[in-house]
Order: sequence, then C-alpha cells, then structure tokens
Amino acid sequence: MTRFAWAYGVGVVVLLLALAAPALALRAGIPDDGALPTSRTERQAYDLVSHGFGPGRNGPLVIAIDTASVPDAVPRLVDGLRRDPGISSVAAPSASSPSGIVTLVAFPTSGPQDAATRDTVERLRSEVIPAALSGTGAQAFVGGQMVNFADVGIRVNERLPWFVGAVLAMSFVLLMLVFRSILVPLKAVVLNLLSIGASYGVMVMVFQWGWGGSIVGLTSTVPIVSFIPMFMFAILFGLSMDYEVFLLSRVREEYTATGENHASVVRGISSTARVITRPPSS
Repeated sequence: MTRFAWAYGVGVVVLLLALAAPALALRAGIPDDGALPTSRTERQAYDLVSHGFGPGRNGPLVIAIDTASVPDAVPRLVDGLRRDPGISSVAAPSASSPSGIVTLVAFPTSGPQDAATRDTVERLRSEVIPAALSGTGAQAFVGGQMVNFADVGIRVNERLPWFVGAVLAMSFVLLMLVFRSILVPLKAVVLNLLSIGASYGVMVMVFQWGWGGSIVGLTSTVPIVSFIPMFMFAILFGLSMDYEVFLLSRVREEYTATGENHASVVRGISSTARVITRPPSS
C-alpha cells in the first residue's frame, strides 16, 4: 500500500464518495405499521383499513381552529379542505363550546409515509388555510401524529449540519493541538466524514431503497427514524477519532525515535492493526 499510496488513496476516496452519494436522498421520518411484516396483526389491520377506506385513513390530519369571534370560519375552511386534491374527505367538525375551538379531521388521499402526504400538509399550511380564512382574522393549525413525526424529522435535518460542523471544528482543533499539525487533523476530519457519509449512504440504500433489505428482515422500504442520523454521527465519529488518535500517536512515537517517515507509518499501522482493524480472538 505504501508503494502505491496515491492509487490506494484515490481509489478509497472514490469508493467512499460513491457509497455516500445516496445519503443526499435520506428521508427522515417514523416508520408506521405499514412497514411491519405481513404476519403481524398490526400490519394486517393497517392493510385492511387502507383497502377499505383509502391509505389516508391510517394518517389523519387534525386541524384546530379558533372560532370564538369568527363563527363562519369553519364552513369556509371545510370547503377549502374538500376542494384540495390531496384530501379525500373531511369529518364533521367537533366543537368545544366554552373555548370556541373547533377541530377538523381530514383524511389525505395518500399514505402516512408518502411524499405526497407531506406535500399536502405543506400546501394546506401555505395556501389552502390562508386562502380559506383570508379576511376573517381566524387561525388554523395542522397537526396529527404523522405531521408531528414529519415536523420532527425536518427539524432534525435542519439542525444536523450545525451539529456536524460543531463536532468537526472541535475535533480539528483538538487534533491540531495534540499533533501540532494542520494537515494531519484536516486529513482525519475529511476521511472520517467520508466514512460516516458512506454509512449514511448504505443505510439509505438498504432501508429506503430496499437493496438487500431481506437480509436484515425488511419486507418493505421504510423512512430513516429522524434521530438515527444524529446518533450515528456521534457514535461513529467518536469511535473513528478515537482510533485515529491511537494510530497517529503510535506513528508519531516511531517518527520521534527514528526520524524515518515511511518506516514510521508502516510500523505505526502494523502495531495498531490488532486493536483497530482486527476482531478480537476468542
């Protein structure tokens, strides 16, 4: 490997980039009963409801509106919801007399984990509800279990780059202080980030695209649970940087003793291989 270092380096980077590319399609959410094996009663009930009443029955949208000072807002909102192409039906309003709060249950035309359902929610919030309540002063809010899970997933995805950036910056500074180098921590951060990106890409290929899903017992594709990418990054980056310090410390010890760069790298890698790259023997 040291004889053809550039070839191996370029090859590994290309491979990691190829594996990491699917991570751009990562879709966070919470798997529902439709992702369970068909032998489970929850999945059977889910399929029966979808077949008998439409897929949207498994993920209803709950819309709350304050009508204390706008009694005619509810009919206008119901009419607007029923005319939206993403809504199949709207249940009768349920009102609370003392507070003037009315709740509506709307059933989308698509399933809870479908991208079309998320598009419907965004359209209701940005177009349908404002247009229906325009000039009334009333406000309506879209909720429900499916919406809550989707919103959490979006929020986590929005904050993940900040979390990743903070961890990378602190790791870079720490390694720079320990090894008194700019190139060494930069290489460590970039390659560890590539390896974690490859892990994300493989996760997308298996769980979202279904490649090899049967090996891990998947019967259908599922979204990635919203908090998994953040947990994975923390664990994988922590482990990789831990071993990075082990490896570079040994290389530095050899270089300090001999002053030979090539030999120090070979001895450092070979002496730490049992700890880093080999499974424990029984």
